[in-house]
Amino acid sequence: MRISRALLVVALVVDGAAALTGCPIGTPPDDERDAGPDDTGYPAPRTDLTDALGDDDTLDLAAWNLKNFPCGNESYSTVCRDDQAGSVELVTDLIASLALDVLAVEEIGDVEAFEEIVQRLPDHEGVLSTDEYFDGTYQKIGVIYDATLLEAGEPVALFASSDDFPRPAFQVELTWTGPGDPLTFLVIALHLKAGETSADRAERTRAVAQLEQYVGNLVDGAGQDNVIVLGDFNETLDAEGGPVFQPLRDGARYTIQTQTNYDAGEETFLASGAILDHIVTTAALAGAIGGAHSQIPRLQYDVDDYRARVSDHLPVALSLANP
Repeated sequence: MRISRALLVVALVVDGAAALTGCPIGTPPDDERDAGPDDTGYPAPRTDLTDALGDDDTLDLAAWNLKNFPCGNESYSTVCRDDQAGSVELVTDLIASLALDVLAVEEIGDVEAFEEIVQRLPDHEGVLSTDEYFDGTYQKIGVIYDATLLEAGEPVALFASSDDFPRPAFQVELTWTGPGDPLTFLVIALHLKAGETSADRAERTRAVAQLEQYVGNLVDGAGQDNVIVLGDFNETLDAEGGPVFQPLRDGARYTIQTQTNYDAGEETFLASGAILDHIVTTAALAGAIGGAHSQIPRLQYDVDDYRARVSDHLPVALSLANP
């Protein structure tokens, strides 16, 4: 099956939010959809590399910083990993093994590599931010989803004009058509400013304040109040990171799902042993979440040389059930 390249195009910017248009990646034009859903042109992905999250009755979501994917270089280096093609295949196999239905990815450094992941995953589609840095390089945010379970609205780049978001937040409305009544929710994927200086933390603090104001207006108004914010916050839940997360600690509105993981001493950033990647949900989703909390698959023990071949971050995941 020939897959059309579908780079999203910024259509308009209103109050810092850019509406994006275009075909979802992984979906060929109408006149090319005759090959069947499993004819991807690639071998079927492996599903035995690690344990699956959830089950057939749950919707399993995750966020994953893939570290300048597929190059895998450090920020101070232009030297890429030796086997970039192998990393694309390995990441695809891990997504399939985890049985993820929705995946927000950060640090996509090559559009074609993102497209290949989507094409390698049968029945999946993906949308990718158009954002670039001033020099033409980029670390894009994208969302990959199982199109047999979910319908996606047009993606939106949030806070595109804000200096506190080095990469605009990326919003996609999804409708789960699984068991029970359809469940519609917003996914807002983040990749906030890195760094350990007071200025870096102040920037993250301002960014989260803007985010909470936006989500709070949705919750309090007539907008969509089922919201999942997930991604690389580049911040910890300890006392030092307290000011950053303070707007999201309103228990009547939000739950920081990764608080449980932090309290248990888990990690998502392998270089320091800290949790920098988080999932935050609004109160309206409490019924769908039930007693579940976020999970951090320990892929570093399932994949040899994980940090060199995949990422220095682990994914953070959450399962929903349609009540």
